[in-house]
Formats: sequence, structure tokens, C-alpha cells
Amino acid sequence: MKSLLSLAPRPLHLETNLQGQVVSIIPPCHADADQVRELTAKVEQVGGRAKVLEFGDDDKLKSISGPVILWGNLANNDAVRELYFKFLLVTDCRYPGPGGYELRTLMNPLGTGSNIIHLGYSDEAGFAIGWVKLLAQLAPVTSRFYEVVATELPIARYEAEAVRVAGFPPSDWMLPSDHYSSFKAYLGYLEGDVELIATSQEIWRRMLAYGIPDGDHNIKDLNLRMSLMISAFRLYETVGLIDEEI
Repeated sequence: MKSLLSLAPRPLHLETNLQGQVVSIIPPCHADADQVRELTAKVEQVGGRAKVLEFGDDDKLKSISGPVILWGNLANNDAVRELYFKFLLVTDCRYPGPGGYELRTLMNPLGTGSNIIHLGYSDEAGFAIGWVKLLAQLAPVTSRFYEVVATELPIARYEAEAVRVAGFPPSDWMLPSDHYSSFKAYLGYLEGDVELIATSQEIWRRMLAYGIPDGDHNIKDLNLRMSLMISAFRLYETVGLIDEEI
């Protein structure tokens, strides 16, 4: 009997082709009309066909087949809200904080075959900085966006510092349930910290190398103990931070 389920990795591309494509533009609610016109003109300048969408609670990003450009956060854009609750981004009124912004390419996050370009911010000051950078870097084939300036985090600063300086646990089998190891990848994503990103991938390499040896009773309930680590891995995969060898 032919299986009804077919599993295959979704294609991931660092670059976003805008030329000759219908580019869906999803502004936040109450967006400035001049900003929408400015982005529309830029998309058409680089060869795309801009389509401005009013995105509501009942709309789904998966129904959009071409590239998407959106800006906003959990509170002001329903498309961002959808991605937020799928844990494909974490932008809200607290993160990236006052005057902070994040420009990221989300690589085919929903399996539609197309990328989503997201400008995230928590306030107008952060938006103003990110907006200039977004417009300046759009091109017929737009290079991967990955620029993060975070002034506030969704975790306390003292905890972030404890995560940053913590070493590895004494044995690799402890990694999946080690509090600090689980948070390193997440913090690296939030801050764009190169050292934390490299450390998190070393953690994943050690876990892969350890595996689950026969008769080993140390590895239990991985689905529960690794929830944050798996979520961080998904964030990394979406924005292209995982080494090919992993």
C-alpha cells in the first residue's frame, strides 16, 4: 500500500528572488500609507510586482506562494502574530526593545517555497532605523538579511549573563536537560551573538555524537527535556544559522 505520508526536507535558500515575482507586502495595522507606497515603489524598482495585503485573523501565510515582506511585531501585525505562535520569530513589544530592530530572512518557513523578509521592532525608533536598512538592501535578488540590535530581552539580564558564562556540564548526556546549555542557542538568536551561536552548534554536535547507546538509561523523556533546545534549533534553521554538517 502506498503511504499517504511523504517526508522530504523543505528547500532553503539564503537569497530571496524578487525580480519577476509577485511580492506580497503585509504592513502592520494602521501603517503609514506613505511607507507602504515607498516599499511598493522599491519592490517595483527592483523588478518585482508588489501586492499589498490586508492580513487578518482568518488569513494564513501558507496560502501565499511568493515572497513576502512584512514589518511589525506580535501586537500590531497578524502575520507576525501567526509566525510568533509557530515560534518562527519572537518579536513583540519587549523584544528587540526600545530603539532595537531585527532584519531577518526567514527561509521558506512554511514550506511554500518562498522566503519571508521581516523587519521587527518594538517601538517607532527601532522601526525608523530598520526601515532605512530594509529599503537600502532590497535588490532583484536580495541577499540574506541577518541584522539584530537588541536593547531588551525576553529574559532577565542577570540570567542572560549567567547563560553566557556557563560552561558545559561534566558529561555530554546531561546536555539535553542542562538549563544553561538549553538557553545558549536561544540567547544567541536573540542577540545575534556569534560566540553563542558557535557554542550552541557545538552542543548539538556533541549530542549527535553521543547518540543513545544501547542500554543507556541516562537519556529519558527527551521530548520534554529538550523543548527549548528544539525550539531554538527551529529558529536557527529558519534564519540560516545552522552549519551544513549538522
